[in-house]
Amino acid sequence: MPFIFFYTTALWWGYKGIKDGKLVFVALSSFFIVISASLRPEGLTLLAALVLFLLWHGLKNGISWKKTLMAFGVLCATVFCIFSLFGLLMNQKGIQIGKMQIQAIKSIVSIRVIENQTMKSVENEVEKMDISATGKEFFALAKKHRFVLYSSHIFCNTVKVFNILFPLFLFGLIKRRKIKYRQDEFLLFFIYAVLVPMFLIYLKNINYLHARYLFPMVVPSLIWSGVGFVELKERIIQWTKPRDFPLKDYVVRRIIPLLLLVICVPLLVMALAPQRKDKLELKEIGLWLKNNSYAHSIIAGQNDFRRLAFYAEGEFIELSKGNYQDIIRFTWEKKARLLVINQKTIDQLSPVFLEKISPRDLQRIDIPGIKTPKYATTVFLIKGAGERK
Repeated sequence: MPFIFFYTTALWWGYKGIKDGKLVFVALSSFFIVISASLRPEGLTLLAALVLFLLWHGLKNGISWKKTLMAFGVLCATVFCIFSLFGLLMNQKGIQIGKMQIQAIKSIVSIRVIENQTMKSVENEVEKMDISATGKEFFALAKKHRFVLYSSHIFCNTVKVFNILFPLFLFGLIKRRKIKYRQDEFLLFFIYAVLVPMFLIYLKNINYLHARYLFPMVVPSLIWSGVGFVELKERIIQWTKPRDFPLKDYVVRRIIPLLLLVICVPLLVMALAPQRKDKLELKEIGLWLKNNSYAHSIIAGQNDFRRLAFYAEGEFIELSKGNYQDIIRFTWEKKARLLVINQKTIDQLSPVFLEKISPRDLQRIDIPGIKTPKYATTVFLIKGAGERK
């Protein structure tokens, strides 16, 4: 993906510039940081990680504060200048990039997410609910140990992102015997040192965290996974030397392609799985709604469409079981503007729903240009929302 390419390039130039003391490389790193941040705001976390690595490298190797401050100034000033130049160019094109950036920052700082609920508001709602004493005790216990729960949530999402590569990541990080650790790896640790606290703060205030927010961890983790691959190869070769078995010479000579085959086949199967297509479909439809005057709408639908509402920057309301009139009445009460259903599964929620659709209630929205033309997702504009009773 483009983000991974620019993020890795920024990481490499930053590392070389700090280690070799070349300010030109540091400036190049700043340039690629800006590009990666323009693709995903999380790209700016690399700036903080490089600053930490710069300070650590200066203290560890006795580099003068003058050189360290010069590198720090080049790193930060270049990022600021490129961002300003980019904003100026966009303004000349008639695009109010400043307003767009402020809105993006507000959406993060004000903790506005799919369900538009912060952890505090969720806790207040639970406290007001009529639940049993055991339930209240369990809630108090969960609230007290919230960071343990959050940390486990981060761990689970990390494993989800790396799937089969996670064992290699562990080999490369904590199970190395053949490959020595290097001081340069502290840069990768600094990336984690910036990202993990950020996610904990995010989770403390937000009742939502998706695996996509852990995406910047892919780069350092893939590096350690590569180290783990070499470590695993060396261990297998060492294990086979004192043993005699059929095809031993063949296995030793071709250990690298064999390992790659074992790792890549499951990854290829997961990449081609049907749910990948479904996710692409929801993203495309959500972005189309966002860019065609349906952004920030209240979207009612089956539970599968939270991702769609996320990309449409809308508030999602899950439908409950009922007949056609129950669902229409529910959308009016919630003042929903859009109704999203899956034609293949809507009958499980509301029998014969498709047959009962009336143009007085719902108007289908045709979405052109979708790369998956046979999608089952159907979007309706709700008529009379908030007007009928």
